[in-house]
Amino acid sequence: RREGSELWILYATAMVGFPLLVIVAARPQYMSPRYFLVGIALFQLLLAGFLARAWRVGPRGRAIVVVALVLVVSGNIRNLTEFWNTGRGGYGEAVRLIAERNPKASVGSNNDLTRLMIDYYADIEPGAAGVRYKSVEERPIGGWDWWVERRLSNTAVPPAEITDELGTRYLLERSYPHFWLSGVVWHLYARHEDESSGVHRLNGRQHSSAQAANTGLRAVLGEDRAQQSEASPTAWGRRTGSVSDGST
Repeated sequence: RREGSELWILYATAMVGFPLLVIVAARPQYMSPRYFLVGIALFQLLLAGFLARAWRVGPRGRAIVVVALVLVVSGNIRNLTEFWNTGRGGYGEAVRLIAERNPKASVGSNNDLTRLMIDYYADIEPGAAGVRYKSVEERPIGGWDWWVERRLSNTAVPPAEITDELGTRYLLERSYPHFWLSGVVWHLYARHEDESSGVHRLNGRQHSSAQAANTGLRAVLGEDRAQQSEASPTAWGRRTGSVSDGST
């Protein structure tokens, strides 16, 4: 802090005070980097001022500046390389796959924000105009054709199979990772079809009982959908395989 300067109030508020306020007030389940973007930008200004003064000190100060710049550039190269290779996520690729298998497919998800991505890419991807997102309230009899499990962690292993409250089984088709600073992971599940008849099984339930059970399914998913939290774990269904997602 320089004598007479009040910039320290700005730095302290943005870099320490605001993030602490978010943590205490919102208590987010996932500590997203976006909570710290303003503080990070101001930290760069603070670092630049420190390095400028160090440069004027002499050879030792200039050596510190060179080392700091090498570290900053190296970190940015690593992040940009990962972003170039991974991108924000494979949403368009996932919608293309869905459309190739079934141009009129219905898609569900553990987070209704997925609707925005499905609708967007269904409009711009060739042959995908018939792909439609269906919420829990809109759940088709027999289940969705595809299910998107929306997650934040690239490292967690998704379960190979998930089963909803009506006994509808979904098998993991493909996973689409994302750059850790932007986007979300999509684990894409395809509805399991009866190999003998090609007709999806409802475990012997009649349509009327399936519709009644949808009410219970909505209740199970209600909290997750109401919060629309990216990190909120999926509440629906029974699972087989690994269930840890590492996002909380």
